[in-house]
Amino acid sequence: MEELLVPLAPLEAPGLVALDADGASQLRGGTATLIEHLSKARRRYIARSSAAEYSLMLQHARVVEQARRRAAAKPGSEQFVERDRAMAENVIWLSEQQPKDERVLVWAHNGHVQLDASSLLGPNMGASLRRQLGADYLAAGFVLGEGTYRAWVRRGAPEIADVVVGPRQLEWAAEAFARAGPASFAVDLRSVPLGVARDWLFSPHVLHSCGWLVSEQEAAGSVDALGRLFDVAIYVGETTSAHQLGR
Repeated sequence: MEELLVPLAPLEAPGLVALDADGASQLRGGTATLIEHLSKARRRYIARSSAAEYSLMLQHARVVEQARRRAAAKPGSEQFVERDRAMAENVIWLSEQQPKDERVLVWAHNGHVQLDASSLLGPNMGASLRRQLGADYLAAGFVLGEGTYRAWVRRGAPEIADVVVGPRQLEWAAEAFARAGPASFAVDLRSVPLGVARDWLFSPHVLHSCGWLVSEQEAAGSVDALGRLFDVAIYVGETTSAHQLGR
């Protein structure tokens, strides 16, 4: 098993990026060798443990490779693609571990779950899951009215604060949802009948997606159609910040 040993960098992603060319090559080769070894020795490992334990062990090795791929990718679009690729792979694996009659709920930012990635940095988790699962994947996006949420306010500095949401202007989708009446509600975009409401839901409006880092681009919103991005739109009239637990 000595040929499976690989040098370990610090756990932080920058530590992996900082590997020299030889170290990065050895790490890439080592993880590939490990996954290949586990795959070929499947029957032997299952006989010594169980099918469930073997599956988890192999998945752990795959997650190491996913982390290596993302750390080795260039900042920006390449890292986004690798991250969402790994997220989709892991969701598929988790779903395969469940009984056939059960569902899996995945919670992520709108940009990760949406069905179309043309406005993003590259292919995302949601588009990949729709391609692989078809209608078995249901994408629900949030539309926020007013309130606050917690996020980093400065890149590179661990400064977390309450970020204000709203009030919205006329061109924002949230403003129309606020005038609809209920404080919170959901719209099944797949079954909206032909007419004015469907035309509006499938027309471009300003949408807001809260991320972990506040940016001018995020605050300005993006123009897109809810019906093109999601199967269901969930409106939350007033959102409140998460409360950090004491250590």
